[in-house]
Amino acid sequence: EETKKLLINATEAKQVRLLYETYLKTKSLSKTAILLNKDGLRMKKWTTRKGNAHGGRRFNKGNLDYVLRNPVYIGKISHKGDVHEGEHKGIVEPSIFERVSRMLTANGKKNTSPNQDKHNFMLRGLVRCGACGHAMTPNFAYSKGRKYFYYKCVSVGKLDKSACPTKSAPARELERLVLDR
Repeated sequence: EETKKLLINATEAKQVRLLYETYLKTKSLSKTAILLNKDGLRMKKWTTRKGNAHGGRRFNKGNLDYVLRNPVYIGKISHKGDVHEGEHKGIVEPSIFERVSRMLTANGKKNTSPNQDKHNFMLRGLVRCGACGHAMTPNFAYSKGRKYFYYKCVSVGKLDKSACPTKSAPARELERLVLDR
């Protein structure tokens, strides 16, 4: 009979704790992902009851953020946005989980701005990187008091700067090029 309770796998628990420790040291999702991938670590791999394999991917900012914010690692469960006590033991100290959560929130606030949409980004969702084929997403940056808009290859944002040679393309130039065709 299946109990449907979470059981602790010692090897996986050790890896999860390493994710938290590495993030606390680097204070960066990108740097943490690069280090974990360099060490050959991957996301958890599992097989569904129907035999479909999932997981086993390289770490990136998105999946690492998801793992680090997941309350299951402190013995809790999340259901429809609410967090409840679980019937399983946690594998990460609540104090470490809270420190990481605060850092993620603080780091996330630095990178967001309500002014991002001041540029229309008319090619949003339409542009693909010529070098690697991944999507190019709208971004902006400040330099010398000026705001610059550009499209950035997602492989560079999700993995690391060496993931693709393209890096970014100025938004206005790219949009003008498309309009002139």
